[in-house]
Amino acid sequence: MKAKYQLVIQTVASSIGDYDEMIALEKNIERQLGDAGIVDGHDMGAGEANIFLEVADPRVALSRIINALSAALPGVKIAYRETGSNDYTPLFPPGLSDFRVR
Repeated sequence: MKAKYQLVIQTVASSIGDYDEMIALEKNIERQLGDAGIVDGHDMGAGEANIFLEVADPRVALSRIINALSAALPGVKIAYRETGSNDYTPLFPPGLSDFRVR
């Protein structure tokens, strides 16, 4: 798989408990993702947690992991950017118009 995009899954987070939940979510995403991409890491700060994926097709990756995200919904936001770009394209939830990683 050649990763052309970075997919970012973002949730609200501010505590150690939120960090533990992010790690559990990351592991679940990794299991569900299969050959559609790889989990490339995470960060937490400024009231948010981010999980970074390298994927060939953001929509295919989302379709694989959406069930893993059900526990994190409705607070989750997902966007992607082309590798090397700084501009994110919002992907989820429908109607999301602005996305940034702080």
